[in-house]
Amino acid sequence: MLPALARWTPEDILAAREIRQVRVDALDCFDPPRAPRILQQPTCELCHLYIWQAGVWRELTSLRGVQKSNQIAPN
Repeated sequence: MLPALARWTPEDILAAREIRQVRVDALDCFDPPRAPRILQQPTCELCHLYIWQAGVWRELTSLRGVQKSNQIAPN
């Protein structure tokens, strides 16, 4: 995932709205996007959490205080 994310900026990710898959050549998005979910605390879904730090994407493998969830959002 990190090699695919490297090409994209946070602005690209936010503009894409609801992303289904990240590839080097394209952001595959739902069309139309669903309404965003608002969570009460930082949540790591599907066991991956990525942050933009010092101009690059990084995967956080462990972060104190982050709720871990393997649930997929309902449609």
